[in-house]
Amino acid sequence: RQWPLVREVINGEQTAALVKALDGPSAGRWMIVRLAAGRVESLGDATLDDWAARAADAVMTEGASRLITLPGPAGEVRLFVEVLRPPVRLIICGAGHDAVPVVEFASALGWRTVIVDQRQRFLNPQRFPGAQRFIHAEPAAAADAVPIDDRTYVVVMTHNYLHDRDLLRGFLATPVRYIGMLGPRLRTEKILDALAASGTSITSQDRARIYGPIGLDIGGEGAEAIALALLAEIHAVEADRTGGLLRDRKGPIHATVR
Repeated sequence: RQWPLVREVINGEQTAALVKALDGPSAGRWMIVRLAAGRVESLGDATLDDWAARAADAVMTEGASRLITLPGPAGEVRLFVEVLRPPVRLIICGAGHDAVPVVEFASALGWRTVIVDQRQRFLNPQRFPGAQRFIHAEPAAAADAVPIDDRTYVVVMTHNYLHDRDLLRGFLATPVRYIGMLGPRLRTEKILDALAASGTSITSQDRARIYGPIGLDIGGEGAEAIALALLAEIHAVEADRTGGLLRDRKGPIHATVR
């Protein structure tokens, strides 16, 4: 029963935690806790289940699996909380030629890729064989037309100033944590000034989630290099890293399970 439930969570693109008891009377028992959606199965004790569900919610919010110790009916119980999260969803606004390697590389990473464009003829699997979904929408309506969850990242790359302005306005009204703007910094600032002048509220928190120019500074040119730089930046943001050189990093390269 455990693995069909895990498969259901994964196929449903849900965030959940698989909680396993490692010792004590509950050793070997497990339960699945869905983020804000209840739990399935039991560790064998109602009080322990309640404590474990609250702890699992906190671990899911952190986003990293970990060992925890909780009081049980016969003493402390060690639990392993494994976070199950859907892959990154990348919303690519603009189906131009430079979006092709973005989709190709993102798909190779296992990300969920969604192409949005107002030009129906460009939205096809022959042009973007790795895309998970195509959405035909005008720029002003794009933010309302796309699926958004806590792992959604947006890249704006239409090469059209007015379209990019409308797209940015729409996605600023959503909770996405990353909005990448292709093009020079001055162009992005000009768009932000225009939005502010038209009455769009842009807070410091909004500015912090706007990334423009897009991508890590790897010195690349061309569509493939830009795709590599922007996907590396998104990967770093998702992992709460800055994208620097690993040889300059102090401490372990990989996060350890606590």
